[in-house]
Amino acid sequence: MKSKLLKKESFIENLSKITKGMKQKEIASIMGCTEGTMSKYLNPDKKDFPPVDKLYNLSQHFNVSIDWLIGVEKKEEPEQKLSARAICEMLISIYNSVPFDFEEIQKTEDCADYFDGNYGTIEIKESQNTYHSLYFSNWGTINDFPFMDTNYHPKAATINLFLSRFIKIRDMSKEGNLNDEMFSRLLESYLNDVAN
Repeated sequence: MKSKLLKKESFIENLSKITKGMKQKEIASIMGCTEGTMSKYLNPDKKDFPPVDKLYNLSQHFNVSIDWLIGVEKKEEPEQKLSARAICEMLISIYNSVPFDFEEIQKTEDCADYFDGNYGTIEIKESQNTYHSLYFSNWGTINDFPFMDTNYHPKAATINLFLSRFIKIRDMSKEGNLNDEMFSRLLESYLNDVAN
């Protein structure tokens, strides 16, 4: 079996994807090397390649695999958390595809914060907070005129079934009754049950 050669170009390209806008000094600090050494790692004409411990530091910090960093794993993009704006844009896109409704809910929570402008001391207070919960109604409104079609929304019903299954396995995972691998497999299975 032939071993795959490490491609420095792949490393440089993948590193640039996850360090957008970061200075070389910051990346070197995360990696645990000097800025000069980092410069050699990023120079495609130099033969210097980071050792495993430096790659490990990067992989842990950016939540990507070493295999992806060095171009062995073909995953195009590392998993990244979405920004608040990206989530809001996604909600708009979802709403345009299948309308949802909101309901105001009250939730009692323990909140750790600087209360009463007393900076330097964090207090924990029980607080009643108001949120907007969204839901996909399986049934649309019935108009006053006679209709020929049902007001049932199958797309919303499918989403609700998926959500109820997702919530069950999420709770099992939080309680420690489901490991990450099984959670991912079940989630993929539930997604496969959802028609396009």
